[in-house]
Amino acid sequence: MGGNQAMRDVADMLPELLELNKAAEAGPSLSTKEIEIRCHAYEKKMFDRSFAWVAKSGGTALPTVDLDGLLGRVISLVAGLLLPVATILFKAVKRSNE
Repeated sequence: MGGNQAMRDVADMLPELLELNKAAEAGPSLSTKEIEIRCHAYEKKMFDRSFAWVAKSGGTALPTVDLDGLLGRVISLVAGLLLPVATILFKAVKRSNE
């Protein structure tokens, strides 16, 4: 979904950037207000779309497992102990196959 989101962002942003570029080339420096208007036009399109996508992908749901407490510490400890052992075993198996 991230790639689709990025492509839609570019499609929505490009017309606003082109208009700003055209205005900048035609006359004096752009005012903050002109840039703000173009940013708000893009953000309105983006917000309308992105909140629906976040909800669809489950981004608004709370995690079902709390990893900030004891369970998270246990998982971290086990991973910290098992990963070096797994690395050593993998290297040993790799050497024996050579």
